[in-house]
Amino acid sequence: SIGAVQGICNPIRLASELLRGSSAGLLPLGRVPPIALVGEGASLWASQHGVPMCSSEDELITDRARMVYLNHKARLDAAVAGTMTAANETPFSPSPSFSPSPPSPPSPLDTIGAVCVDGRGGVCAGSSSGGISLKVPGRVGQAAMFGCGCWADCTPSLLSRGVACSTSARHWRVPHQNTACKDLL
Repeated sequence: SIGAVQGICNPIRLASELLRGSSAGLLPLGRVPPIALVGEGASLWASQHGVPMCSSEDELITDRARMVYLNHKARLDAAVAGTMTAANETPFSPSPSFSPSPPSPPSPLDTIGAVCVDGRGGVCAGSSSGGISLKVPGRVGQAAMFGCGCWADCTPSLLSRGVACSTSARHWRVPHQNTACKDLL
């Protein structure tokens, strides 16, 4: 898994390359290859292994995403300063002065997941997240944690086919959803 990376055009590709590299055997002098990397170490590993890096922040942030962030940031600043005008406004409810396009309010969550099944019933699952808007710096979310953001089992002795899931929800619900998936076994 990877986490806390910046400037990676496709983080799931980086995780896939890391998995392949960790399966290739020991490194020189018998060192154990990494199975999880974060921050600058993950970015350095990506550049050393041909994983595409983005040349600028603009390749990763759309105008709409920037607008949503600035809206959330202004509302957070107002809440911290005690100047928020709507008494019942929750942290990510739509602001009366904010009208994004499309008309649905922007979600502070942006996790995406996938489950794949091959022709023999083998399964795998993955998830990727750009994070939660205005998250605490350094926070690692459920998407990076196997068994929490995603889970898969292809144990032949248990099933004729595998079971996999990829979930996204607010923090406390995700482990329970995947536990329910595991309980299918």
